[in-house]
Amino acid sequence: MIKIFLIPTCLFSWDAASRLNALFGLVLASTLLPAAHAHPIRTSYAEADFRSETQKFEIALRVYPDDLETALTAHAGHSITLANTPPPAFDLALLAYLRATFLLRAADGTAPELNLLGRELKDNAQHLWIYFYCTLPGGPSGARLAHRFLRDIFPDQLNALRLGQKSQTLLFLNDTEKELAPGPAKP
Repeated sequence: MIKIFLIPTCLFSWDAASRLNALFGLVLASTLLPAAHAHPIRTSYAEADFRSETQKFEIALRVYPDDLETALTAHAGHSITLANTPPPAFDLALLAYLRATFLLRAADGTAPELNLLGRELKDNAQHLWIYFYCTLPGGPSGARLAHRFLRDIFPDQLNALRLGQKSQTLLFLNDTEKELAPGPAKP
């Protein structure tokens, strides 16, 4: 709880009290500003498309950079930041984390290998978009995904994945695995 005290003007001349109140207001605002910038909701949003001509399942994942840095640091065991980690080292840590938390299984039960295409900061550095893909012979039909990205650090993390042409959106509120697209009916 934050208590705000104003200095009574009867103790000082109006100008001195006004200056002290203004100074107090600036100090208070500077301590609250970082909290106002924080994002209390933990979410990620992904879009995925299957390219039948290449048999590639392409994913674009949007996350908050500070959440990702926290997760990469915990996963790697040392500090990983966008500002201070060389891009090749950051990308290696990112790919390792993707492979540990974005768990895709093809219809035949095999786990396709994820490959990083790149990343970019957008929206005045509020969001980091991560682009990656895997080869998925047969497409998403019958494939399953456990989208656990950032859930090891933030248990209340909500991950959403929108599947291309069908505009179907899957929500991952916990560690369960979901089917990307229903497979053919079994006789």
